[in-house]
Amino acid sequence: MNSPVPRIPNRFVLLWTGREFPLYCRLAVESLLQVDDRCEVEIHLFGQEPVAAPHFWPLQVRDRVSFLRTSPEAAFDATGDLAAPLKALYSRIPASARSAQSNLLRYAILYDRGGIYLDFDILALRDFRHLLHHPAFVGEEQVWKVNEARVEGRREPWMVGPTLSYVAAYALSRGWSFAGGRSLAGSWIVRKLDAAWSRPNLNNAVLGAEPRSAFVRRLLVAALEASPTRRFALGPTLVSQAWQADRSEVERLPSAAFYFEPPTYSFRFFEGAAVTPPEDALLVHYVNSNHRRELERLTVGEIEAKARGPLFYQLADGVCRRAGIIRASGAESARLHRPPARLADAGEKGPER
Repeated sequence: MNSPVPRIPNRFVLLWTGREFPLYCRLAVESLLQVDDRCEVEIHLFGQEPVAAPHFWPLQVRDRVSFLRTSPEAAFDATGDLAAPLKALYSRIPASARSAQSNLLRYAILYDRGGIYLDFDILALRDFRHLLHHPAFVGEEQVWKVNEARVEGRREPWMVGPTLSYVAAYALSRGWSFAGGRSLAGSWIVRKLDAAWSRPNLNNAVLGAEPRSAFVRRLLVAALEASPTRRFALGPTLVSQAWQADRSEVERLPSAAFYFEPPTYSFRFFEGAAVTPPEDALLVHYVNSNHRRELERLTVGEIEAKARGPLFYQLADGVCRRAGIIRASGAESARLHRPPARLADAGEKGPER
């Protein structure tokens, strides 16, 4: 039997802005290249660029990695008739709302180029080739039932039960993890508590789509009606609402694929005994926003020292060794400090569409 014809390009799309490029960002790219020897990785650069970041330049000489300098205006121009209203919406997003800006930009780039959008706070476990025949795909995760209502400023009696269950489950799991025990996720008491505080919701840290995807267009159109200042309004809330309104042309994947640990329990990746990913997990999404300080200061030495510990460090150690970062040779050391090279402008060079 012939395999389904791919509709989504085997291309990972990531976005970056800023002068820093921490080690964890390099590890995300290296892990993608390691799990699939046929994929391409595009990193779209907006605004400031990490011209002096030591973990940025080694990726420039990597095969199958492209850096494209672009701008919000160029990204929105590629959406055709939606360009003008999207630019107007983007102008209303506060400069401090980086996540809202990123949400809108990722939809625009994905609509134009197609591929698989990823946040940088991931480590790939397997390739995505079996998903490329879908017109689009998105994954669900387990989230706190109360969260959306809380962001909207609502305070209602039904919120008490899920909140108490959330606090109890977190305290029990965190305490057990701090004591060095294995995850309690499979225990009956935590399963009961999790069922009481959580519900499935879609997340946009991983989005796959063919060029000019009907689903991504629905996201862009729905974004024009969303509040650019409300947290999550252009992110998970928008994706969930768009899917509920029209489920055609998009595959919804269970939480095991991308978010097998809820964001509440992301500490399990960094402390206690290592958790075991499900067999069908494609990546580890370890939620940078919950661990920003430790990830920005992450070093190769720390990874090597903790390589037999929590899952993040085990996986990162493997990525580093396969990429030659740990116990690097003199040649690798020289690559880390090579002078900046000229980046490709989006209109000059880069993978063909």
